[in-house]
Amino acid sequence: MSLRILPDSVGLAEAIADRIFEVLTAALKARGSASIVLAGGSTYHDAYARLGTVYGSKLDWEKVSFYFGDERCVSPEDERSNYGQAKRYLLDVLPVVRPPHVLWMETEDDCEEASQRYADLLPDRFDLVLLGLGPDGHAASLFPGSLAHIREGALTAVTQAELPPLVKRITLTPLALSRGEHVLVAASGAAKSPIVARILRQGYSSAVGLVKPLSGELEWLLDAEAGGSLA
Repeated sequence: MSLRILPDSVGLAEAIADRIFEVLTAALKARGSASIVLAGGSTYHDAYARLGTVYGSKLDWEKVSFYFGDERCVSPEDERSNYGQAKRYLLDVLPVVRPPHVLWMETEDDCEEASQRYADLLPDRFDLVLLGLGPDGHAASLFPGSLAHIREGALTAVTQAELPPLVKRITLTPLALSRGEHVLVAASGAAKSPIVARILRQGYSSAVGLVKPLSGELEWLLDAEAGGSLA
């Protein structure tokens, strides 16, 4: 495991964007293509905005495939949509990203069917998987209390969120997330500090602990507030 604590949320956004650029650049040089699993949540908004504005012209984005770690079963125009957020903050900023390079979980009609369709689109490996962290320890839409039936489940699973607003979601399972060569977990804000400490200091069993990157190293990036209980 590697851990970096940045002074504030601005520094965290910069570190996330820089790391995404580094990993994708290395993948493009090595194989001529790259893949990334995007995460939802406010922690990543500023990072995506920086990635699009600072690195928009510095990477061959036509050769990058974008996947999503989870999605609420809402329309892409819904403010709760992870795809909608990624589109606003990142994808619309990049000059060349077009389908089929953006593989959205088309969830607005039928969650069960969408999960089956998306499972067929997943590659054998991802260059980078991004994960957020909820105050309860959930990552993607892998919530506490819902992990037992997906430890050995399908690549995608339909779950019921335990935090409001209550809405069905599709999520990659730990098995699918473990297809990431690199897995980056980011958290910001004082509300995340207790759960970060429980996971990193006390060994609390969470969804993050079930994800095993192909590289063998899980990367953590925190701002000072989220990492405040680690001192």
